[in-house]
Amino acid sequence: MNSRQKNIIRILQFILYPITVIMLIAAAWESYRVWTGSGVEILTEGEREPQTDWAALAVVLLFWVVFLALLIEFLAREIFRLASRNGIGKVVLEIGGAGGFIRFVPLLAVMPFVVGFNAVVFGLAPLDVDEQRVSLAEHLVFWLFYGIAHFLLVGFLLRAVRNRAFFVLSSKGFLYEPGDVSPGLILWEDVAELKEAELLSRATSFSGPSMTRALTVGLKDPAKYNHRYTPLLAMVNWLLTKFVRYQTGGPGDIVLVASDFGARYEEVKALMHERVQATRGR
Repeated sequence: MNSRQKNIIRILQFILYPITVIMLIAAAWESYRVWTGSGVEILTEGEREPQTDWAALAVVLLFWVVFLALLIEFLAREIFRLASRNGIGKVVLEIGGAGGFIRFVPLLAVMPFVVGFNAVVFGLAPLDVDEQRVSLAEHLVFWLFYGIAHFLLVGFLLRAVRNRAFFVLSSKGFLYEPGDVSPGLILWEDVAELKEAELLSRATSFSGPSMTRALTVGLKDPAKYNHRYTPLLAMVNWLLTKFVRYQTGGPGDIVLVASDFGARYEEVKALMHERVQATRGR
């Protein structure tokens, strides 16, 4: 972990620790009021109004922004054919595309959630919950997971039917879209720098920060590729890129996660360095 990543951890601690202390104090105060009976008004369940947890609401809205960014990007690519793989050039290496029944496993895994959510929505499996007492944040959480489940169902179905490689290295450039979302083919002539780095993948845990190995790519003109995203996802990508660049102290426009490639990561890294060097030598 470098000094920049340690600074990120310190900043997160500076933000999260005071919030935790405030929440503990608030919980202790409420427990004291209940214990002593001071200021506690006894109401029936029907008389109680749902309480708005503003912190929870803010977190849920943040997840909604990311979800909508991915959903809009997905719809734009499928409707307007922005995900076309034409013009890739002579393929040197392809990775991905599971064979046989295994490619349908993610689809089968998400199916019970889709069935369960729809059973609740259409009253086939009614919940013993008074909707009038459900807070706004709780409503948003339910519909967020409802949307994610259906989004994954469609995405996994298309992925299983198409069975395309998530990484393609060609004579012209490389294409990397592990989640079926990417700026398209990255031309070798537009690559300014390649750098292997250990990136923060989880800010906090009981065992401390978790790191993940990745190959980061710096582009000569990032705007040339970032504008290929829909506006909302372009904003999210811009923020994530800033976060990665701060950690590496350099490139971070495209991040190739080593675990996605398994035992072939070193092969991919070597071929990419070879192609970039060959392009510079022209």
